[in-house]
Amino acid sequence: MSENLITSHPIALAYLMNEDIYEVNETQPEKKHEEPTKNKILVLFHEYVAKDLPIVDKEFLLKVLKAVNLSEKDIIIVNRAHATERTEELIEKNQAKIVLAFGVNELIEGSNSNLYTISKIGNTEWLSAEELSVIGTDMNRKKQLWTSLKKIFHVN
Repeated sequence: MSENLITSHPIALAYLMNEDIYEVNETQPEKKHEEPTKNKILVLFHEYVAKDLPIVDKEFLLKVLKAVNLSEKDIIIVNRAHATERTEELIEKNQAKIVLAFGVNELIEGSNSNLYTISKIGNTEWLSAEELSVIGTDMNRKKQLWTSLKKIFHVN
């Protein structure tokens, strides 16, 4: 086993350099385990072709959610066109307290068919709206969505 002169005798390195040498003992901060957010928000969309939410729509969604102090870690995004579970099963499985349904025509018992109207179904609040691509290009729809989100997330 060979000895590393630099690590076993740091003073020896000083003879090779013209600058002072200081031993720095850095400890890495302990990474905190991030707890999953309780009562996640279930975001539903309906897209036959793509399995994932289109990037433009996702960016718009995240921008809107940021305005109500939420981030991607607070939501679960599900494409209803490719999901095998019923919506009720998705809500129960994910313990969702809020469902935001974009372009989803499926209604569950107790939900309101009126867009931008909040329904209370058991312990879950439900908000239906048009597709994110439609809302993102229409200022009136953006205002309607914002008004509803402020109510559902209790933002002034």
